[in-house]
Amino acid sequence: MPSSLLQRLGFSPPRLRLGLKFKLWLGIGLTLALGFGLLQIGHFYSIRASALDALRLESRTLGYLLKTTDEVFHQALIESGIPLGATLDLLPVHALARLAEGWRLQGLADVEIRVVSTDSPSPNNRPDAVERASMEHFRREPDLQERLVRAHHLGEARFYYAQPILTSADCLLCHGTAEQVPAVLRERLALPLGYREGELRAILSIRIPTAPIDQRVRGLFIQSMLGHLAVFIALFIVTGLLLQRLIIDRIGTLHQATSRLAQGHYDARVEDCFVARGADELTGLALAFNAMAEQIALRQRQLVESEERLRLFIKHAPAALAMFDRNMRYLAASRRWLSDYGLGDTPILGRSHYEVFPEIPERWKAIHQRALNGDIVKSVHEAFARLDGSQQWLRWEIYPWHRFDGCIGGIVIFTEDITSQKAAEDAMEEANHYHRGLLEASLDALVVIDREGRISDVNNATEQLTGYRRTELLGTEFAAYFTRPEEARAAYRRAFEQGQVRDCALDLRHREGGRTPVLYNASVYRNAEGTVVAVFAAARDVTQQQRFTRILEARLRLLEHLDDWSLEQMLRASIDEASALTDSLIGFYHFLGEDQQTLSFQTWSSRTLDGVCQVRTELLHYPLSEAGVWADCVRERHPIIHNDYAALPNRRDLPEGHAELIRELVVPVMRKERIVAILGVGNKARDYDESDLQIVTTFADLAWDLVERKRDAEALRASEARYRRIVETTSEGVWILDSEARTSFVNARMASLLGCKPDAMLGRSVEDFLFPEDIPAYHERLAARRNGRAEHYERRLRRVDGSEQWVMVSATPIWDDQGQFSGGLAMLSDISLLKAQQQRLERMAHFDPLTGLPNRVLLTDRLHLAVASAQRHKRLLAICYLDLDGFKPVNDHLGHAAGDRLLIEIARRLREALRGEDTAARLGGDEFVLLLGDLTTPEQCQGTLERLLRIIAAPHEVTSGQPPVQVSASIGVTLYPLDQVDEDSLLRHADQAMYRAKQAGRSRICRYADDADLDAAPASG
Repeated sequence: MPSSLLQRLGFSPPRLRLGLKFKLWLGIGLTLALGFGLLQIGHFYSIRASALDALRLESRTLGYLLKTTDEVFHQALIESGIPLGATLDLLPVHALARLAEGWRLQGLADVEIRVVSTDSPSPNNRPDAVERASMEHFRREPDLQERLVRAHHLGEARFYYAQPILTSADCLLCHGTAEQVPAVLRERLALPLGYREGELRAILSIRIPTAPIDQRVRGLFIQSMLGHLAVFIALFIVTGLLLQRLIIDRIGTLHQATSRLAQGHYDARVEDCFVARGADELTGLALAFNAMAEQIALRQRQLVESEERLRLFIKHAPAALAMFDRNMRYLAASRRWLSDYGLGDTPILGRSHYEVFPEIPERWKAIHQRALNGDIVKSVHEAFARLDGSQQWLRWEIYPWHRFDGCIGGIVIFTEDITSQKAAEDAMEEANHYHRGLLEASLDALVVIDREGRISDVNNATEQLTGYRRTELLGTEFAAYFTRPEEARAAYRRAFEQGQVRDCALDLRHREGGRTPVLYNASVYRNAEGTVVAVFAAARDVTQQQRFTRILEARLRLLEHLDDWSLEQMLRASIDEASALTDSLIGFYHFLGEDQQTLSFQTWSSRTLDGVCQVRTELLHYPLSEAGVWADCVRERHPIIHNDYAALPNRRDLPEGHAELIRELVVPVMRKERIVAILGVGNKARDYDESDLQIVTTFADLAWDLVERKRDAEALRASEARYRRIVETTSEGVWILDSEARTSFVNARMASLLGCKPDAMLGRSVEDFLFPEDIPAYHERLAARRNGRAEHYERRLRRVDGSEQWVMVSATPIWDDQGQFSGGLAMLSDISLLKAQQQRLERMAHFDPLTGLPNRVLLTDRLHLAVASAQRHKRLLAICYLDLDGFKPVNDHLGHAAGDRLLIEIARRLREALRGEDTAARLGGDEFVLLLGDLTTPEQCQGTLERLLRIIAAPHEVTSGQPPVQVSASIGVTLYPLDQVDEDSLLRHADQAMYRAKQAGRSRICRYADDADLDAAPASG
């Protein structure tokens, strides 16, 4: 602050010292006066409390003395008895009253001592209002021994001191019961009775005037106050002189130095003599002032330097930065600003922003005005149309800047040209739409799972399999939608540990309670740093495959019991299998007569018989015309499905005892254009569909086949006379051997199984119809027959044309009349279809159904054998993970059928290119694994893999009329035993090496070991 301004405000050095002295003495005086007043108030209350304590002590002593005297009198009366001439004045209460009166007459003229009681017959001993309050107080507080209150009596202020008088045991001699009162008193006086020990009957009341006590308190207070006042006056004088000497003069010196500093003399300092007086607070203040003055001088120099640095920063800032005044004139601009907006070396300082850029729209001008009004305005991206027709995308921020007086002096604009970034974002968004389309095109349920196991994305197939909408699924735990969530979580953890999970069998739970068997496949997704951030999972519906397998297993179970069960048992078992596979509660089987009009009920399913339906047996045979809507399958000659039975307009009432029908599926069995039987199921929890129809149709036909076989077998056992005809017409082959194991009889069926005529087989050995490798097993069977053992087994026969014929053999020995072995009888059933189905199932379990290559199960077995062979022969084994590059576009543009044909062609080329002892397996999708054994050097593996890359890269004809497609492959390889780990780790290492090959540019070979010569090797040629 300038010196002239200080003087105008009245802050000249002499006047400052005078003002400081006045304020100092005034402050000391007020402080001491306040302390003196507080001290006297506290002292007054202390004296008054001491006086009351003394009064309470004197009254308590007087009360105790009176009570003691009363007890002495009472004890004397007890010891001497009550004299006949004694007066009532000697009684205890009256004696106490007399003693109190005597004390008053002996000198305590201003003190009134009374013993009062509510039962006293004398008016002088009755309590007043204050004494009654004391009595009530003692009754409420029985442990209280005294009470002191201040009250007014007859216009005079007094202290009321009270002590309780309680009934003692001695008092009961006169005031207890009538029997306790002495006869002399009982005759002379009517004493009050009914007192109880410890009861409050009276109080000792002492009334003391307050005036003498108040006068004594005031005297003591005035006497002490005069002494305190003298001490405070002396303290005031000494403290004021000392503070004036130590503070006021030195503050003046500080003020002089401060004034010089305020005038701009940055060399102003406090003299050394001031500092040399000692180390106290003012000395510290002086030193701080000198340091502050030095800092101010330094800051002044730094301010000049900062302004120069700010100018250079704005000019050379890497961002587009410009500073404007309130009229939007340029104050500064960075070089980046000039280059981004094509200004070059154009002089713009001092010019209006709107003059430099006349194309600025009015909307932006309004935004500039908002910032000039104090707002901070930002935009993440915004388009800016230039006069030349081009368009820029900008990210900008506008901040107001303030002057020294706090007013807004202008604005600062930061901008960033994000045109290229915006183009990249648009391309990314388009790619996201493209990938979403691919995701939704999949028929498998696809799910993206984050690291916490929660769903972050799904496709439409997932919604259909679970019954939940996408918005309901997002953010929930994926395992909650499986019937076995712990197994799903375990598979998820394996995916994180191993990088992928393949063909994990689980059941997906539907919202409405159903379940869908799926094969769960998952692989991890890594970010650019290689960190796993999510898991991509796919669930393939395998309901049809499982259903087919269950049907085959059920057929085998029925065929195994063909000879053991009766016709009714066989039919019921067939219905039970159909009911179980369709989840039906009701099942039945009817025969239809030759007239095609008569229905004959055969049996219910086991679940129906367990209490669901109790129809009388006499109602189970009736004409077709009386049958309900379920017989429409006969009338219309095709299967029927009624999923809403109650809504059928032509339904009939059900027989008494029949289960209520909700829905039904009924299938006719056709033989030679005639309906021979009907199989029906009902009351499934959900609607019947085509898959249920396929199951019921299969078992309806199978049941009738079993019926026919059963009927034939029963007819054979019933009539030996028809033996030849039955043998000749049976669907099973009959083969009889003599004692020399030569053919003595075959039926036509047996001959047809071997592709020749019956006569051509007579006299020939069974060995003529066996493959050489099966002959030893035949000799073992023949020996068992000679030992009298019958057997049931499978046998492979060689037909005349050299092909295989699988049969089920039931063989038994034949004995002559003397009990000697005379040959054997064998019944042979054609199980070629069953065997083919079994082989097909085995192939499905071990081979990929599309390419015919081994699948993961067979690969695991062959890898185990290959590792053992490599250990045994001290050779190298190459485990190669192959993934096609560019396969996905083929699927996307040419369709999945074209993709399948491409995979089949790739598999064919791999089989032809590899040696017989090598293995090529398909794991799924476009992923293959190769096992190359019996290698001596890594270079041998390198040459083989490079040749495979060239073979795969050759063009492929996959779609007629379309140009050939061309794909490449990325191969990851690890060599055992150089990579000395277990078999699962070998596959995982090869997979990791394949991903490195992908990242290195694709169409190349990458080895897992870091120091190997195959590591990240590009494909040659």
